[in-house]
Amino acid sequence: MDTTWRPRPAPGSGPLYLRLSEGIARDIEAGRLPDGWRLPTVRAVAHRLGITPGTVARAYAELRRRGLTSGEAGRGTFVRTSRDLAGFGAESADDAEVVDLSGNWAAPPPSALLKELGGVWTHGQLSTLLGTGLGRDADVLGADYLEGFGLRVPGHRVIATSGGQHALFTALTALTRPGDRIAVDALANPGVRAAARLLNLRTVPVVHDADGMRPDALAAVAADASVVVTTATLHNPTGVTLSAARRAELAEVVRARRLTLVEDDPFGPLAAQAPPPLATLAPDHCVYLASTSKTLAPGLRLAFLSCPPPLADRMASTARGSAWTPASLVVDLVHRWLVGGLVARLVEGRRAESAVRIGLVRELLPAARPCAVGGAHAWVDLGREWEGADVAARARARGVAVAPEGDFGGLRPGFRIGLGAPNSRSELTRGLHRLAELLRAP
Repeated sequence: MDTTWRPRPAPGSGPLYLRLSEGIARDIEAGRLPDGWRLPTVRAVAHRLGITPGTVARAYAELRRRGLTSGEAGRGTFVRTSRDLAGFGAESADDAEVVDLSGNWAAPPPSALLKELGGVWTHGQLSTLLGTGLGRDADVLGADYLEGFGLRVPGHRVIATSGGQHALFTALTALTRPGDRIAVDALANPGVRAAARLLNLRTVPVVHDADGMRPDALAAVAADASVVVTTATLHNPTGVTLSAARRAELAEVVRARRLTLVEDDPFGPLAAQAPPPLATLAPDHCVYLASTSKTLAPGLRLAFLSCPPPLADRMASTARGSAWTPASLVVDLVHRWLVGGLVARLVEGRRAESAVRIGLVRELLPAARPCAVGGAHAWVDLGREWEGADVAARARARGVAVAPEGDFGGLRPGFRIGLGAPNSRSELTRGLHRLAELLRAP
């Protein structure tokens, strides 16, 4: 252990907690802090640097979010140099006692359905799919799959990709150039922000109200950003589902200002009462993304992208150039599940489990605002005396992981709770009780 090490914020501008986390991250990546090394306590670092403990707690939370450290209740914060990559904004629960509510997966399907998921191929079929054969026509499958999202499009306008993030990356690559501005939700899906960083795009936040993205706010930024990315159904992280009237107002702005709207719709079929997609209101201006990860299973990594005809060749070329084609096994499996009715049963089962878990949130954590039935997350707004990173650090100390507002842009103090990540209702209940105790604490 290097007893001479001292934490130092990275030079430059920006929030102090981010510069401090970056300074520590550089020391970790340079090998100055070995795997398993215990970082000084929050109070020790605050005293040494002459800053507030809250700033240090936010820096430590950012390091955990990046997967560079892990925290164990009552023991401290430890360096992790040998690790698996976690999902966007997700902290891995190193301690079995930690209830991980930081992820945003759909609620697990009924256990009876799991028996139907395997053993679907003969030896000959596997040989074809594992060889050079492409199996099912992925684009035609996409057109069939999108009908479950309320969208009817011909197969030649659908492009299959290797997951929702690949679809988003494909769309933004085809629609923008480095340095462009794109309009995003004031609290935006971390995947959007990650893709923007990789493509050197600047994000312009669009203000929300209780009904979602405000049309007047979108119109106000239209001169600076010709592409807008949003989720109209079960928005991540706020959980808002746009009403039919709000969708019509946004579509009117998109048409009048000649914008290109990228509608990311990962939860579509799970929301039984949602209005039709924005893409049905502005089809000539909308690129629509739908994946199998939230509705069926996170490990499938298959998504479908629908776009206006003038963009189809460019989108298809971008998708092929970045990941070629989706895995044949996955395409064929989703086809079998779709035609065999298993997709419909999975959706129904996830929706029913979502209703139960949302009921637990309403009962045990009244401060939270869960999304509509079908979704898998809830948002907790915090007053000015709280910050999401501080709450996340305190929650972790109590044995529960959440995703703070910094993961989504940081413009509104709060944190997101993932309802689908726990494998059981009892585990979710345990995490909600711990959060309720935290929010009641002075």
